[in-house]
Amino acid sequence: MVSSFSEVPLTTALELVCGALWFYLWKYKVPFEQIAFNYNRITKNQEYWRMLTSSFCHIKLLHLMFNMSSLWNIAVMEIILGSVRYFELTFLLLLCCNISMVIYGWTASKFFSSDFSRSYHIGYSEKKITKKKGVLFGWMTYQCNLFGGSWSMFGMTVPYYLAPLVSLVIIQLLVPNASLVGHGSGIVAGFLLSIKPIGYIFQGLFTWLLFLVFLVVMCVSYFKSQSTNIDLNLHTFATSVHGNAPTTTTSIKIVNGKIVRGSDNI
Repeated sequence: MVSSFSEVPLTTALELVCGALWFYLWKYKVPFEQIAFNYNRITKNQEYWRMLTSSFCHIKLLHLMFNMSSLWNIAVMEIILGSVRYFELTFLLLLCCNISMVIYGWTASKFFSSDFSRSYHIGYSEKKITKKKGVLFGWMTYQCNLFGGSWSMFGMTVPYYLAPLVSLVIIQLLVPNASLVGHGSGIVAGFLLSIKPIGYIFQGLFTWLLFLVFLVVMCVSYFKSQSTNIDLNLHTFATSVHGNAPTTTTSIKIVNGKIVRGSDNI
């Protein structure tokens, strides 16, 4: 049980960052389409940074409070594993969840008739947006596999290996627009990382190098997309300006070895 914020500095930092991002989005009324996960914009426009923003940003206050409560409940894992390993696993879960969603988006658009590639994933909404909480489900699965035994939820006691699935079913019933793909990808990622050989590979220097590459890709894709938007805005502005300007055509002739414009006297 966590008794103070100083015991879990990384969890506390994540809570503060998510809260600050929610306040910024709420105060400046940032449209959710600008920061949400969207398969088409990630794959076609190379907006890879959306995988990061969609994982930390929240639109609804209720969604933020629910997720921060869930995050605090698994904060004990930071005490058990240490802040460094806790950070590594959180990053790996985030990466695996987003890669799984991209793979699903490709499969759905290639072989099935699905709106997934056009939908946005981040939080509760009345619009075409779904709740994406794969990292927390990944941590739940990892924690269940680590401790074993049983898990108590909603007054029920279920075996540890069924707890994430039972929680997934309950969430889908209570919140119809919850992202089944996002939650399911978290369960798969948490299970894989809890397997000792896989967990042994993805730790230490290799994970930190992977994180560095991920960070560079996120930053480059963000600034590239911003420069593209600026170019498009300038092009639109130039088109609107020149489109209203009168255009004239001038004929050019060669007379006696000299270049003469149409308006010049011969």
